[in-house]
Amino acid sequence: AGAWYGTDQCDAGDHGGGYYFRREPHGGGHSHRHSDFAGRGDLSGHWNVRGAMELIQELFLPCLWGMIACIGFGLVFNIQGAGILICGLGGALGWFVYLIAQRLLGGDILPAFLAAVCIAIYSELMARLRHCPVTGYLQVALLPLVPGAGIYNAMRYCVAGETDQFISTMLHTFGMAASLAVGAMLASTVLRTLL
Repeated sequence: AGAWYGTDQCDAGDHGGGYYFRREPHGGGHSHRHSDFAGRGDLSGHWNVRGAMELIQELFLPCLWGMIACIGFGLVFNIQGAGILICGLGGALGWFVYLIAQRLLGGDILPAFLAAVCIAIYSELMARLRHCPVTGYLQVALLPLVPGAGIYNAMRYCVAGETDQFISTMLHTFGMAASLAVGAMLASTVLRTLL
């Protein structure tokens, strides 16, 4: 038995990394990461206020910011009426899937792929329900997942002459972008074939 406490930010990448609860045995030793992010304050399985607040900070707020960003981009793309909210919900859904998959699977390329698949399915269904082109919904909802920080950091390393960091960051950024593109294209193609 041990006490649950705090959060430990690890694997920080373009998207903020993952937060994990740590447990340290009473007898000392080293702590290990635990993949449960449910915010439990003790081992008896009861929720506490601190755990609920951490859950809100780690899952709800990032999804809310992603939704607001997508609504802003929906205005730029001239999406009208309820379509803006649909784009915002698509962005929030994608970010939620990304965060959950990142905690369950680790890394960020496979979670980005799964998030793109969910966004593509959502966008295809919404486009069919509203009789609108799917492109607007899909492009706007994918925007929060685009690895802009990776591109920026890669260029910064390039200008600074840090070749190894530049190549590593650029390859990782290409991997993220490719996973988004393949996930969206695969899901859209399968859905269009089935429907």
